[in-house]
Amino acid sequence: MEETIDMQIDPPQEQHDSDPPVDSGPPAEIHISIEPHPNDVDAHIEVISLSGASSTQNTHRALPPARDRIRNLLVAARPFAPWATLSDFEYTETAVGGVLSEKVIKAQLRGMTGPWSGPNPNITLKTYHEYRKVLMQARGLAIPFQTATVEAELWGEKIQYSFQYRDIRKNLHS
Repeated sequence: MEETIDMQIDPPQEQHDSDPPVDSGPPAEIHISIEPHPNDVDAHIEVISLSGASSTQNTHRALPPARDRIRNLLVAARPFAPWATLSDFEYTETAVGGVLSEKVIKAQLRGMTGPWSGPNPNITLKTYHEYRKVLMQARGLAIPFQTATVEAELWGEKIQYSFQYRDIRKNLHS
């Protein structure tokens, strides 16, 4: 049978009668905060307490700031912005992809929003001017192209190459 020996790694701290008692105060609050993605419809922050002698986890929930939550929900609810409706976006996407002329777009919009389309047409774009305006707004949301030039020396000759790119590190929402 093996004999077990208790090992002590740290020497015990001796307290002398002349030393004042050490008061460490209340234990520090230790917790984990779980914050969900801002577009989560059921968003809440969960705080799990890790301090205390109890082995059960103490949890409570708090809503994130209302202003940020409402803004995030509105953005998530309209992924087709700046278009007013999904139908407006889909029509514009089709018109741009089909390289439709101004004359064709005007005729189609007139037909889709005219009297024969009923009292509540799905598309809200009524004129070519509105169509172009929302396209310009959407282009303003995209990361713009930039031009850069790279220069290198090859066999004693300096060669330059210019190219266009989009900076993927650029944050659109800042």
